[in-house]
Amino acid sequence: GGGGGVCPWPGGRWWAGLFFAPPFWRGGGGGGPPAAGPRGGAPAVNMLGNIASGRLLQRGVRPHVLLYTGFGVMGLGAALAFAEFPWSGGAGLPPAVRFIAVLLFSMVGGLIPGTLFSLSVRLAPNERTVSTTVGWMQQWAALGQFAGPPLVAWVASGAGGWHWTWAVTGACSVAGIMLALQVGRQAGR
Repeated sequence: GGGGGVCPWPGGRWWAGLFFAPPFWRGGGGGGPPAAGPRGGAPAVNMLGNIASGRLLQRGVRPHVLLYTGFGVMGLGAALAFAEFPWSGGAGLPPAVRFIAVLLFSMVGGLIPGTLFSLSVRLAPNERTVSTTVGWMQQWAALGQFAGPPLVAWVASGAGGWHWTWAVTGACSVAGIMLALQVGRQAGR
């Protein structure tokens, strides 16, 4: 769970990406299996990221490095999946590349929740507030999952297409990286 607000918690962005990927691809002529693939494949690879976070933390990888990586790849994955690029005549990348971007978005983003849960024990003000800290993170996660998809839909509707929805995730990723910077400072104390 993430205690950094609606944006830094990946759940809102993750759900938004999964809910809107199939209609996005159908609208772009992708349809069929590529449109359904992210909904099935993304949760599976997200589990890999969740499990990997625990293994990497056990091997001594610093938590803020996992957070930087997770937020950075989520921002990049969303840009690759949803943005339109000038060199492609205003179109996005090929559907296969977008599909891979969504899978990377989900898998590497899976590093974030496990890392934050492990940090909640270390960064709670004292041992009596660990459960409150974890609960606080879960509340922010729920808020992100509740607000993220409607925010992305609002941006897509206002922009007249999906080409600016990556900016929402990009802004949230920057906020998450700022959160990771603060977490790194706290963990270093």
